[in-house]
Amino acid sequence: MKEYKTDCLIIGGGPAGVSAALQLKKRGVDFILVEKKAIGGLVRLARKITNSPLIYGKTGIEVANIMRNALIKSGIEPVFDKITNVEKSGEYNAFGENSYKVKSIIIATGTKPKKLVDNNYRNVFYGYDKIITNKEIKSVGVIGQGEIAVDQALSLHDKGFDVKMYFKNTLPNINFELLRELKKSKIKIINDAEFISIEENTNFTTYSYKKSNIIYKNNFDALLIAVGRIKQMIKLEDMDTNGIQTTDNITIAGMNYISLACNSGINAAEGIYKYLGG
Repeated sequence: MKEYKTDCLIIGGGPAGVSAALQLKKRGVDFILVEKKAIGGLVRLARKITNSPLIYGKTGIEVANIMRNALIKSGIEPVFDKITNVEKSGEYNAFGENSYKVKSIIIATGTKPKKLVDNNYRNVFYGYDKIITNKEIKSVGVIGQGEIAVDQALSLHDKGFDVKMYFKNTLPNINFELLRELKKSKIKIINDAEFISIEENTNFTTYSYKKSNIIYKNNFDALLIAVGRIKQMIKLEDMDTNGIQTTDNITIAGMNYISLACNSGINAAEGIYKYLGG
């Protein structure tokens, strides 16, 4: 375990966390940026960004690479670690594989997928990135009707997977451009599909749903669940949180709100700068 000591700990390397890091760098604040997996966060899954003029049409991976390059050019080297607990004894103490003694914290951990079932199935996924690397998977059932569900379904379709989508209602809750691309694709869509169960054996994964009071069962090589997202927060014991800023994008479920996330990260950094006496 390595021990770090700094003025501010930024937890999360998505758009909000990276924006906070770049802003603190401009302000001359000593900080550490911690990310558990890879720079970019949820934006890495985006097929195409369509609501930000400066990065319009770029893929999530391309945007993540822009963010990574911005950190490199600014001399910021992130630490890859998963923060599991924060305590306060004088200063704040954060713990993961390493320990961090800091004067302030920015929590930019974003959101995580909402689970449809508690069971751990071998071929039930909550992100398409693990599906595209599995050569045994050819057919995928996608459950969900938001932008994240449709965006990932289109990504799988682009890569040659046989995709079928299940909507709880008749129309998906997505922007017009995504809806147009979905209609142009060969993705099969089942509307008004009420979830019943998921079963799995050695040959396939079965999705059961009810439509018009009739229960149907469809078999797939894998299922992708995208039925919403929930806050991904760090556990904070009862403590003084005056030195903790939380980015607003945590409460926004969706991968395409990158502009709001960046603005939230900058605002959080400014709050910390003032807290530290700037």
